[in-house]
Amino acid sequence: MSSFATYVENLDFKSSLPPLPLDLPLDLVVKSRTHTSLLGSALRSFETAGKAQDYQRLEHLGDKMIGAATTMYLFNEHLFLTCGAMTTIAGLVVSNNTLSAISRAYNLHQHLRAHPAQISSLRNNSGVQADLFEALVGSIYVNSGTQAALDFATSSSLVVYGSYDAYDEYEEDCGPGDIMLLEEWKMQVRSRGRDYHFERGPSIGLSNVPHHSGSLVVQHNGVTQTFGPIQGIRGQKYKIVQQRLAHAACEYLGLI
Repeated sequence: MSSFATYVENLDFKSSLPPLPLDLPLDLVVKSRTHTSLLGSALRSFETAGKAQDYQRLEHLGDKMIGAATTMYLFNEHLFLTCGAMTTIAGLVVSNNTLSAISRAYNLHQHLRAHPAQISSLRNNSGVQADLFEALVGSIYVNSGTQAALDFATSSSLVVYGSYDAYDEYEEDCGPGDIMLLEEWKMQVRSRGRDYHFERGPSIGLSNVPHHSGSLVVQHNGVTQTFGPIQGIRGQKYKIVQQRLAHAACEYLGLI
């Protein structure tokens, strides 16, 4: 199990979750909790004979809404994140590990409707648990519109992200060794004209959990190359920002 999955499993965030919406119509609630096994068919054809009565379409819709909510949050709140970084973090936030944990916190799996022969195993399946939460978000969209679904998805799924430095797994290859490589590169014999220095940027947010930022300037053979500025995740130490910058510089210089 990855470090993020382990973290989510041990996280007590139930009290931080927004309340479940109480205005959903009963028929929509029932559909959002109905597994296809209850309908006597494991799979449907390309189109159904009538309206779908299980949660699959709602789950598909909710999945896209959660992905959009997470991406917009990262885009608006972390102005220096690259596309690759946003993709990595969003992938962690909307993973089955995260969404199934939220689903269990809401106790959605205990209200699953499925074939009696399969219901026990399905309720304990993390994929199904995640599906139920996604179907809930899809139901909110159907009943209350886009903004309501985005707001609920953001305030619930990002409870996990807001407490955890989700960038840790992305940074596994960006360790302090990259800074050492830069130092060795600078000190090599007959390496005049080689130099680098970090430039610390402003810290944004609360003083106890700031967003640190910074740049790295590398000079080589009369050419100056600047990496950054980049902004760290909330609460992330400044040295991690330095390591990320050093990793990018090492790649540029062919040191790794």
